Amino acid sequence: SGSLHTARMQIADAMTWAAQDSGEFIGSISLATTDSVGAQILVGYAGRTYVRQWFWDPSKSSSPRYHALNEFDPDLKGLKQALFTSPEGRDFEKAVGCIAYLLGLSSALPLQSNTPDLVASTPRGRHLVVECTLGISDFSKKLGKLVDRYNALRKSFAGATLTMEIVGVLVCRLPRDQIAARESELQQHHILLATKENLDYVMNRAWQVHEPDTLLDAAIASMTAQHRIVGQTSAE
Repeated sequence: SGSLHTARMQIADAMTWAAQDSGEFIGSISLATTDSVGAQILVGYAGRTYVRQWFWDPSKSSSPRYHALNEFDPDLKGLKQALFTSPEGRDFEKAVGCIAYLLGLSSALPLQSNTPDLVASTPRGRHLVVECTLGISDFSKKLGKLVDRYNALRKSFAGATLTMEIVGVLVCRLPRDQIAARESELQQHHILLATKENLDYVMNRAWQVHEPDTLLDAAIASMTAQHRIVGQTSAE
């Protein structure tokens, strides 16, 4: 055993090997990671790496938002159920609101009927208008509503001489390859599409401290790059 005070260390010599009846050998090792939230283990042979595995200890997270949710929803089981399996759209909307909170956004769920499912803002003052959908049956309808509400907020800001950037976000539970959405249409209306892959990414890193503006910059850059690829392919 030992403490992981260095960024990278060789632990092969500290492994304990035990022979099995099958003729195989099983190696084991115990390492104290002190205050580290995670450690990545690499397994290699003859100069080649065959396994890369991260091990996390969320209890050591420095994110107060994670601890605030986890205290009342241990292991975030309720959040995961609402995100991925609940048939209730309202549960999904609340879960997306929790995701926004974990990501460091300030968010609210409007109470009137003709409103977005969620509005949020980043530390830099950018505003998100969010619509949530469980599947593809109402995808086009949700996209149309999102565009209308995005434009309504843009006009409201302009009338109040506010210059904050506004971003529309459509959140869908399905994997990206099951959603028939044209990238050019999303780009045209400044709409980001968040899918199951994105939700999985956040839930797997719920304990991390996130920089929402950095994440938003990356999402916009990815959308713009994808739009260029689609445009080039169409031209060809």
